[in-house]
Amino acid sequence: MYKIFKCFCYIVISLLGLIILSPLMLITAIAVKLDSPGPRPF
Repeated sequence: MYKIFKCFCYIVISLLGLIILSPLMLITAIAVKLDSPGPRPF
């Protein structure tokens, strides 16, 4: 029973972390997209 509860807690904590950090990751992705010049022709 303890292992199931522990696994459930890990899943809940990781999902909360993803939800909390997703705006930061989105802002970072937009900043990189706007800053990069695009593909370079060879």
